[in-house]
Amino acid sequence: LLVGALICEVPKLQQHKVCDDGFYGAGCTEQCHCRDGPCDRITGLCNENELCEPGWTGPMCQDGMNS
Repeated sequence: LLVGALICEVPKLQQHKVCDDGFYGAGCTEQCHCRDGPCDRITGLCNENELCEPGWTGPMCQDGMNS
């Protein structure tokens, strides 16, 4: 006899496509601008202590600098 049985739905784990070097995000549509190597293929973050390509700034090197 079950009293107060709990039914839970577990969401499906989101599957990520493995992006090519230099791209990240859903559908691999976001481009990385890390200077010395590819960014993380899911988050877009550059490797620790890595600089951005010339003309780009920000923690993910996604902010273009205006001249």
